Amino acid sequence: MKGWVITRFPDKMYGFIKGQDGRQYFFHASEVTEPILRNNLDFSYFVTLGMQAEFEASLGDKGPRATNVKLGIVRGQEDETY
Repeated sequence: MKGWVITRFPDKMYGFIKGQDGRQYFFHASEVTEPILRNNLDFSYFVTLGMQAEFEASLGDKGPRATNVKLGIVRGQEDETY
């Protein structure tokens, strides 16, 4: 599924992605496929609001969860719209 980052909490290394289905999905830095997110400073610098995301949607203990997250460019700079 595709979506974009709508909320982020760098100190806790997690955030939320709004999927193209309109649902909000929790994601943790450990689910991001790029190995660049080693600590909260990396998360703060590299994960930005509006950033595109591709992910697998799943259901966690507390609700919708994004797994296998691939982050891309910031929304508004892409050719494709959601």
